[in-house]
Amino acid sequence: MIALSGTFHNGQIVLDEPCRLTDPVKVIVTFIEDDLPKDNIIPKPLNYNSYSFGKVRELLTGIKDNISDEIIRDRRG
Repeated sequence: MIALSGTFHNGQIVLDEPCRLTDPVKVIVTFIEDDLPKDNIIPKPLNYNSYSFGKVRELLTGIKDNISDEIIRDRRG
């Protein structure tokens, strides 16, 4: 395994130093949370094919109030 550092900007990774690999290789990219701008993270889009109203109803069975109040309480806690 080779570890390289770099910067991700506008959809591209710029390495801090050159890499001499010439053949395609699989990579794992890890974003360091301390360096992530909190107001600039793009949310993951919803996958409507895996959405299930039955699952949502199951998850909401323990809620006694309206959903808005529950969400506000959850975010404050």
